[in-house]
Amino acid sequence: MNATNGAGGTALMAAAQTGRPQAVRLLLEKGADPNVRTKRNETALADAATAGNEEVVKLLLDRGADVNVQDIRGYSPLLYAAGSDALPAGVVKMLLAKGADSAAKGDGETALMLAAKRGDSEVARMLGVPEEERKRLGVAPAPRGSGSEKSIADAVGSALALLEKQSHNFIRIGGCNSCHAQDLPSAAAGIAHDHRLPTPKEIPQLPQSMHTLNPERIMDLAVPSVMTVGWEMFDFGNNGVPRDEYTDATVRYVKSMQTPAGNWDAFESRRPPMNSGVYQATALAVYALKTYGPPAERADTDRSLAQAAAWLEAAKPATTQDQAFHLMGLAWSNVKPVSITAAGKALGAAQRPDGGWSQLPTMGSDAYATGEALYALNAAGHMAATDPVYVKGVRYLLNTQAADGSWHVKSRSIWVQPYFESGFPYSHDQWISAAGTSWATMALSLTVDTQHSASARERSLVSNQNAR
Repeated sequence: MNATNGAGGTALMAAAQTGRPQAVRLLLEKGADPNVRTKRNETALADAATAGNEEVVKLLLDRGADVNVQDIRGYSPLLYAAGSDALPAGVVKMLLAKGADSAAKGDGETALMLAAKRGDSEVARMLGVPEEERKRLGVAPAPRGSGSEKSIADAVGSALALLEKQSHNFIRIGGCNSCHAQDLPSAAAGIAHDHRLPTPKEIPQLPQSMHTLNPERIMDLAVPSVMTVGWEMFDFGNNGVPRDEYTDATVRYVKSMQTPAGNWDAFESRRPPMNSGVYQATALAVYALKTYGPPAERADTDRSLAQAAAWLEAAKPATTQDQAFHLMGLAWSNVKPVSITAAGKALGAAQRPDGGWSQLPTMGSDAYATGEALYALNAAGHMAATDPVYVKGVRYLLNTQAADGSWHVKSRSIWVQPYFESGFPYSHDQWISAAGTSWATMALSLTVDTQHSASARERSLVSNQNAR
């Protein structure tokens, strides 16, 4: 029961991380120790606090889990709960009742500071975030000198120039391709190119020769989650990268990770919004299967897509990101138009009076959520770029773009690697700002020459369908 992996993690920690009470209860009944610590001093209670499941946290506390263990960076269960997108007010209340230290700091941040990043939430109020700070809604103020007089071509061109610069630095310093520094900027450049807008010669990435060519090697060496390769396939598809051994292997891996219910699982992440949410995981998996499914395996792939479609049609997303990826997943899995229309209406109705969308209900509008929502509405075929809702969203993006071409999006992630400067503005907010700038660029690009332009995604789909 208390066997550990190389990092010192246990089965109980893995179960707590997923927020599944039945698994946690079973392991505890069989003798799992809730106070085992990893080599980084992490605990099952900290994992459960991130997941935000009250029942799991209560099970661990009732078995004597230490409420104030801090990992090597200083984060305690209370800090992880305060920094969770689950906004788990009940969990925070339980931890405080058990004596959790609200003054503890992780990487210099308190629970109050982490909660404040998520706007005007119950958790923020419980932890004493001042009203003035809560009312900022977790977003950056509009930049000085911004305005809608800039043309779409100028807005997109200046944004892509910055994204190109930071991408080179990220792989040089960070040593990896990332979803926010490579995949999304590259997809944005591909979409801009297809809409006849000026683009960089390339978004620098690690060479494809580094890829592994079978599902087992992918699982062993390259994949923290389905979303990791999902973002890569999204990048490939929007740049017309042809199907090959690597994409075949990736599709087989993705299919192997589908749940019996039809979706792809994703537990609550400490790296929102780029790596969080079952809707994001499911939509990106569907995109990979639809775009790169091997012709010889069409029947098997179609079965997976049908299962995914059924799950998506029954699902009830809540946040903007969940709604956006729900809509994309529905469109990519070829469900009935009525389902796409309903999902599109729900996402469109979430537009704020300022023309933007917010990442969480407790937050204000920003470029990340707005660009993502507009892209989803258009890519799903639900809304033309001339629709008043889309036009209003574009106006919001143009009005909030900084003079250098970027959009400032506030980060709420708990860092998994040392901070470094990638060449994008906004210091510790730079990586999510690069992702938000990419989404905004995609949304703006879709307004140009839409009646004549076929995206790389569509070309790739047509190519694969012809091959089949």
